Amino acid sequence: MPLERLFVLPNCVDLQRFLPLTREPNLIARYGLQGSTVLLTVGRLASAERYKGFDQVIELMPRLVERFPSLKYLVVGGGDDRGRLEKKAKELGVSGNVVFAGQIPEAEKVAHYNLADAFVMPSTGEGFGIVLIEAAACGLPVIGSRADGSREALLDGRLGRLVDPKSPSELYAAIVDALQSPGERRRIDDVETFGSARFQERVEGWLTQLIGSPVTTQLSS
Repeated sequence: MPLERLFVLPNCVDLQRFLPLTREPNLIARYGLQGSTVLLTVGRLASAERYKGFDQVIELMPRLVERFPSLKYLVVGGGDDRGRLEKKAKELGVSGNVVFAGQIPEAEKVAHYNLADAFVMPSTGEGFGIVLIEAAACGLPVIGSRADGSREALLDGRLGRLVDPKSPSELYAAIVDALQSPGERRRIDDVETFGSARFQERVEGWLTQLIGSPVTTQLSS
């Protein structure tokens, strides 16, 4: 396929919905997060998709809890690999610090992002990683992988920190850096790259290029 015939249209995120918000007390109570520092990952817990990086984070939890005694790792998502991950957390002595939320309703997704102090997904085979953008849109410090599509989603590091997912020391340092100076959650301006307005501009530009005259599109909300 000639390169000039290719057009990349990235996924977009509803930036009017994914926003920095205060923590919801009912969710804090649901997961026992009172007074906790919260590290978050959102993704399927599928035995056929163990590239998300849950294992790498859980394996670091003993060291992280030594550094941050109030730390909880909130894992949001369902799947057949949950039992194995729960067993791993127990064997490492951090079962009380790893909270498995299971699959949640879509309506609660933004509130779950806003429970966290940082988002981490050190994946090795993610095609794009839209959850990274959703987390960034909610104002979270984001840690992703430089080894897969996460790099594109995080704009080569402009939206978050990129790490080698196979380097425990690099991942540990990134998590510590994100958690040790939390500050106020705020959205990085570059997240607008994945907003619906920019999506529409790309579609209009593509169609104009193909047709040869200006085209106006209107996206439904």
